[in-house]
Amino acid sequence: MIARTLAKDPRTRYQSMEDLKYDLERVNRRSDTSAQSLPASAGGPASQLSQNPAASSKKDDRDNSVSLKLIASITAGLVLLITFACWIFSATTRPCARIPSSHSPGSKTDSSSTSATPSAASSLPDDKQWRKYVQEAQTLFSAGRYAESEQSYLQALVQLRRFPEPDARVAAVLNELANLYYVLDELDKADSACRESLALRKTIDPKDPAIADNLSNLSLISAALGDWDQAESLGKQGLSIRETTLGPAHHDVAVSLQGLAELECKKGKYKEAEALLKRALSIREKSFGGDHPEVADALHNLAMVNQKQGKFDRAEALYKRALGIRQKELGIEHPSVADTLCALATLNFMRHRDSEAENLFKSALSIRQKAFGNENSRTAEVYSCLAILFDAERKYPQAEECYRQTLQIREKIWGPASPKLVRSLENLAVFLRRHNQKNGAEVYEAQIKSIQSKVGKTS
Repeated sequence: MIARTLAKDPRTRYQSMEDLKYDLERVNRRSDTSAQSLPASAGGPASQLSQNPAASSKKDDRDNSVSLKLIASITAGLVLLITFACWIFSATTRPCARIPSSHSPGSKTDSSSTSATPSAASSLPDDKQWRKYVQEAQTLFSAGRYAESEQSYLQALVQLRRFPEPDARVAAVLNELANLYYVLDELDKADSACRESLALRKTIDPKDPAIADNLSNLSLISAALGDWDQAESLGKQGLSIRETTLGPAHHDVAVSLQGLAELECKKGKYKEAEALLKRALSIREKSFGGDHPEVADALHNLAMVNQKQGKFDRAEALYKRALGIRQKELGIEHPSVADTLCALATLNFMRHRDSEAENLFKSALSIRQKAFGNENSRTAEVYSCLAILFDAERKYPQAEECYRQTLQIREKIWGPASPKLVRSLENLAVFLRRHNQKNGAEVYEAQIKSIQSKVGKTS
C-alpha cells in the first residue's frame, strides 16, 4: 500500500486491498449423481401374472414379499453408496484441514482436529469479518478520520492473525497500517509495521511485485528519519521492481517517481526532481484522468519544486489546481486540503501577502485540529507557521501564544530532552529576548544546552 510524501507533509496513496482469492468458507460444491430413482419395473412385469385368481393371489403375495426384499436391498445398497460418496466428498473438499479448531497465532496443527465435522468448521476464523474491518479502515482513511481508521486496521489484524502463518493478507494490512502511521508522523510504528510486512512478503514469495510497495514506503520513512542514503537505495529498488513487473507507464511507478523526486528536492537538485514529477504527473493523468486525487498529489509536489526554484506564478497555478481537485473529490475538510492550504499560505507569505496567508493557515489549522486533534505534530506545524507569520505582522501576543503552543505540543510528543525540540526552543528563546523577556529566554536556552550536551555525549 502504498505511500508518497511532500516536504513536511506526508501524502498517501489510496489503494484498495489486493484480492487474494483465499476464502476458507467457499468450497467447490459437487452435485451427487449417485442417488437414482428406482425403476418402475422393480417388482417384475405385470403381464406375467397368472390368470387363476387364487394362484394369482398367492403369487402376488410371493411377488410382493420378493419386491419388498428387493427394495430393501437396493435401498441399503444406495445408502452405502451415498455414504461412500459423502466420504469421498469430505476428503477432497474439507475446509478445516489446514487450521486446527482451536487455532491461535503460533499454535501447531493437531491432526486429530482436522476432520470435516460441523463443530470443526464452525471454529474457523471469520474470513468476512477481517474484510469488513479493512473496508471500514480504508473508508475512514480516505475521509481523513485517521484515529478510527487505525482501530479498524488493528481489528482486521486481530482476525487475520488467527489464520495460519505466514499470510499475505496480514502483510497487505500491515503495509496499509504503516502508511497510516506515516501520515500521523508516528515514524517508529510506521517503520516497524512496514518491515514486518516486507519480511512476510519475502517469506511467502521473494518475487512478489507487492514488495515494491514496502520498499517505497520504507524509503519515505527512512527519509523522514534522516537516513537519506538508505531512503534513496530503497526508493530505487522499488522503482526498478515496478518498472520491470508492471511496465514504465503503470500508475504505481508514479509513486516511486514521486518518492525519489522528494529525495532529489532535499538534496537541492530541483531540476532532477521536477523531471521526475512531470513524468509522474503524466502517468497519473493518463491512468486516472485530470481530476483525480492522485493527480492532485503530483500537482502539489510539482508546485513545491517550482516554489523552491522561485517560479511563484507557476507554483501558485499548480497549487490552486491541486486544491480544486482535492476539495471536489475529497471534501473541503480533508487533511489533504489542509496540506495544499498550508503550501499556498507559505507561498503567499513569501510574496508578502500576509492577510491571505493568515486566512489560509487558519483554515488549515481548523482542518488539522479536527483530523488529528490539537496535540499532534502536524497541528503543531501550523501553529509554528502562524507564529512566524504573526511575528512578521507584529502581532506579538498572538505570535508568542503560537510559539508556546508549538513547543508545548512537540514537548509532549517527543519529550523535553528530544533533539527535535531544539528548533522550537530556539524560536521561542529568540522571540523572548527580542521582547526584553531575558529571564524567560534563559530558561529555554538552558534547556537547549542540556539537550545538546546529552547528544554530544551519546554521539
